[in-house]
Amino acid sequence: MILRTAELIKLFRTEEVETTALDGINLSIEEGITIVMVTHSAEDAAVGKRIARILDGKISSLRS
Repeated sequence: MILRTAELIKLFRTEEVETTALDGINLSIEEGITIVMVTHSAEDAAVGKRIARILDGKISSLRS
């Protein structure tokens, strides 16, 4: 097992609005699996990159 998340939630809040981006996502990645993420949002892409850079159970955030 390389990565597992359970009930992952991501909210964006302003003073007036709360937007749910992810709601209860379950993800399990096994060794040797290819992941493709398609998004129009640079912010979502950055989150996906951080998740994909997990090394030894830790997130290695390499800013690009």
